Amino acid sequence: MPIQATVELPLLKAISEAGGELNWREAVGKVTVLFPELTAEDLSSELDSGGNRWMNRVQWARQNLVARGELSSQMKGIWAITERGRQRLETEWPAWIPRYSATVRTGPIEKGVTDQLPGGPREQLENIRRLLLETVIGEVFSKTLELTPPAFEGLVKRLLERIGYSNVKVTGRVGDEGIDGMCSTDKLGLVKVSFQAKRWQSPVGAKEIRDFVGSLRIARVAQGIFVTTSDFTRDAVKTAEKSGNIKLVSGGQLAELMVEAGLGVARTSLDIPTLDEDFFEGTI
Repeated sequence: MPIQATVELPLLKAISEAGGELNWREAVGKVTVLFPELTAEDLSSELDSGGNRWMNRVQWARQNLVARGELSSQMKGIWAITERGRQRLETEWPAWIPRYSATVRTGPIEKGVTDQLPGGPREQLENIRRLLLETVIGEVFSKTLELTPPAFEGLVKRLLERIGYSNVKVTGRVGDEGIDGMCSTDKLGLVKVSFQAKRWQSPVGAKEIRDFVGSLRIARVAQGIFVTTSDFTRDAVKTAEKSGNIKLVSGGQLAELMVEAGLGVARTSLDIPTLDEDFFEGTI
């Protein structure tokens, strides 16, 4: 994707060549032509908030130009170049080249350099949110490793309840024959599911999966969930796939599910306004 700062001159160029004025949709289209390396995938990419990533980037370039007096914001729905913008275009356009960035800056952001980042403030905020999410998932995963086996079984029980399973009970203790708990996929308890919870450091192997499959047959349960704080060997994954009725959940997946379900994490909310261009194109 083109970096934020490199979008400004093409936007001035497009508006100038159109006679000095363009509506925002036409402006985005004409600027796009000046970045031939943009792919269809780039142009259809969306922000986490649902807006188009490329369109958002052009709109933030416009905001920067308005702030510097190089574009006018006086006409509703119309982007117009000013004399200051024409002067900058005349001076800087001969040396302009498209610049692209495939990476997201993850270091501290210094005041006054936001135009060097991959996108506008909204896109930057979403990139930071992803970094925070990855950090929290790692922290949640670390905490699961500190739990005792009984506490881990209780954690799995609460997660299954949180994501929609019913009648969840922990049954596993010494002599549990490979089953730590039972639950249902329906509220009436007609469709039974058994689960196994292993707080392990080493990967779970095929033997443990085969033992679990055997336990399901003995208990006459059609489906099973095997959860571990570690991971599964390749043979274990193949064994589960061959059985056709076992869902494997590794430690990393467990942490992701917990964060998604809001288990073990606290959430905060930000009220972030966004410009509605369509509103200003209509009649107020």
